[in-house]
Amino acid sequence: MGDIFWNNQSDEQVKKYLNLLKIMGSLSNLFSDSTSPYLYYRGHENLFCEAFDAKNLSRGDVSYDAIKDGVGIGLKTFLNSNGLTFQKVAEFNGDSDLIRAAITPKDIVHKIAQLRNKRIKVTQNMTGTHDSIYHLVTREPGKMNIIEKPMDLIDIDSINLNKIQAKNTIKFSDKYNDYSFSLSKNTLLQRFDTREESKLHQFSIEV
Repeated sequence: MGDIFWNNQSDEQVKKYLNLLKIMGSLSNLFSDSTSPYLYYRGHENLFCEAFDAKNLSRGDVSYDAIKDGVGIGLKTFLNSNGLTFQKVAEFNGDSDLIRAAITPKDIVHKIAQLRNKRIKVTQNMTGTHDSIYHLVTREPGKMNIIEKPMDLIDIDSINLNKIQAKNTIKFSDKYNDYSFSLSKNTLLQRFDTREESKLHQFSIEV
């Protein structure tokens, strides 16, 4: 998916973006004792839009944090860990009554999928975008990684519930991704594969 956004940006903009990330990462000891660099998500949103001259939508109630050249972009930063972590992709606090009205776990998951897909489609229509991606900055000791993944609609016809479930959580998958929905927090999490083969660019951070 790197050819959707990352590989289409100018060398100058990429260099500016990486330099800003290095500056932010170098200040990590002000916020954390971890050997992995710290990156506040609001700071990431602002420096991304500054470097790439993208429109900042992060304060709006939409599925994208930024838009550029017809591409809707969800920005995320998190610790790389084992490269297969779950990250929050949507909240449904305003739709909690609709979710509670669903009877079975399968009904709940289908309602979540419908709400999630509708939100992305509405955002696409509002912004006139033709592609939707996640732009990820994952962090590990002394390094940051650039990764891009598609922002998929949930394929309702291929939904499968996990055989083993946890309390207050429904785990499920479709043909594209693994998901986890928290019943107590009304949040949807998606598993992101950020292992070595997914990395578009890796660079060192001097904390």
